Amino acid sequence: MNGCFTLVNNVETLSRIPFIIKNLTDYQQIGTPSSKGTKAFALAGKIRQGGLIEVPMGITLNQIIEEIGGGVERGEQLKAIQIGCPSGGCIPAHLCDMQEDFEAFDQVGAMMGSGGLVVLNESDCMVDVARYFLSFTCDQSCGKCTFCRVGIRGVCSLSWRQYDPIHRDRPMHRLHQMRQSLPRRRHPVHPLRKAHHRPQ
Repeated sequence: MNGCFTLVNNVETLSRIPFIIKNLTDYQQIGTPSSKGTKAFALAGKIRQGGLIEVPMGITLNQIIEEIGGGVERGEQLKAIQIGCPSGGCIPAHLCDMQEDFEAFDQVGAMMGSGGLVVLNESDCMVDVARYFLSFTCDQSCGKCTFCRVGIRGVCSLSWRQYDPIHRDRPMHRLHQMRQSLPRRRHPVHPLRKAHHRPQ
């Protein structure tokens, strides 16, 4: 910024530095071989016991839901988990036995992001969920990159057309086309553009 080097880290990262320096050996024992340590999540949504939690890397999403969150509220069926942040993506229930680490999330097209973890049950409409988070990313786009400025708005517009019973298949086909093309563009100004195409 202003011709000077800039370092941006979040509070979660900075708060761990003293512990890691003093207890490096102990810290390396926590987590998986490729994702060390712990991760803080804001557990919310259709969950019996929500709140701010810190878990070791490598724990499964189902363990978080059942052992820490007490299960889906009212004993309903888990549908998906919206993970990371508004552009983090949704992980369907049948994949929630996966380990919580960076590589596993990347393989399913999701990301840990800022640590949001929203539990969705069978009553939640995934089109509504996608449209809600697409609206957020649309509002947050800085507008400097054409593929983000135009692309996110196009995806958001198509998500609304998904409710049209006559032309329902057309927006879905176009959404898949845009999802395939947008990630190929390199060097965005803002990382938001690299993430909004993730599966919602």
